[in-house]
Amino acid sequence: MTEKLDAIEIFIATVETGSLSGAARKTGLSISTISRQLTSLENRLKVKLLIRSTRKIALTEEGNAYYTSVKEVFNNLHQLEEQLTQQKNDPIGRLHISAPTLFGRHYLIPILSDFMVLYPKIDLEITLLDRNVDLLEEGIDLAIKIGDLEDSSLICRTLGHIQWIACASPLYLKKYGIPKTPYELEKHQCLVYKSATNNEWPFLDKGRKIKIKVPVKMKSNTLDAVVSGAIKGVGITLTPAWFVRDRIQNHELAPLLEGYQMEPRPIQALFTHNHLLTNKVRLLLDYLVKNLKISEFN
Repeated sequence: MTEKLDAIEIFIATVETGSLSGAARKTGLSISTISRQLTSLENRLKVKLLIRSTRKIALTEEGNAYYTSVKEVFNNLHQLEEQLTQQKNDPIGRLHISAPTLFGRHYLIPILSDFMVLYPKIDLEITLLDRNVDLLEEGIDLAIKIGDLEDSSLICRTLGHIQWIACASPLYLKKYGIPKTPYELEKHQCLVYKSATNNEWPFLDKGRKIKIKVPVKMKSNTLDAVVSGAIKGVGITLTPAWFVRDRIQNHELAPLLEGYQMEPRPIQALFTHNHLLTNKVRLLLDYLVKNLKISEFN
């Protein structure tokens, strides 16, 4: 019976990750084992469930019906197990959370450390990286994203908002002049944080949203690099206000175009329908809402 259940779980993982390699990463099994178990399941049911290739899979009509049914059964089993093994104030198990690198390093990790002290039976895996993640394929329970939600299949909870500002060093502004409107950025040297804005910078012009395609003097996937370049006088950058607050107070950087500031970007906590009722995910969400000091981001 255990082997049959294992094969069904492998089938679910394959469907949800979209490939044999994705199922292998999620389950920790080899691709050959995944393939063998799927073949065994199809032979036992005497029906073709999947059209397989090395890169991706597609469900047959029978496979889609089978997935819908077994997924509901497994969701019910997981929820029942959690109700039996977890008390609200004593959650147990592993949580995998991802977040942007600098935001995670400066704000999230201290809060998560306090969370683990409060809930010692929870084991956390924290992944900090500056790209969109696939929650199902990468086994992530909760992801923090700064910006609007793109994947409508995910559930989100807004934790706060972050204000972004354009800024440059006094040295650069003395040499090249101060832009009075966003449109004048087209004549300046710009340092682009590509993970967030690329080279189209958003502003508000009399309440109207505009995007200015700026010339790129330097591009980087880390804020550290573009802000360092701005401090040295290389050009103008667009950055979260919290990251350069001290630099502005020390007069290493000067804020620009304050009358054209774009709307603050939301800080979103993302999770899948599978984790909607998971007790430990709900507790973590509530803890983040309570302990993230949103005023510090602006």
